Amino acid sequence: MRLPDKAREFHDQTLPTQAHKVAHFCSMKITQDVRDYAKSHGIGDVKVAVTEGMKEKAQEFVEQGAEIYKEA
Repeated sequence: MRLPDKAREFHDQTLPTQAHKVAHFCSMKITQDVRDYAKSHGIGDVKVAVTEGMKEKAQEFVEQGAEIYKEA
């Protein structure tokens, strides 16, 4: 079993519901998202990837109306 799979298995065993297992703010997911972003943008330095990704997300936030809580 690969280390990421083992880590996910352990992570999932410690959480009470499926919703917790797929939480968007899980540190494992965020770390993987940063790695994927860096790879897809040809960025070798994780700090640069985080900085560029945050700039991109900030622009997206502004373009969508800069509202934290949106009505459904």
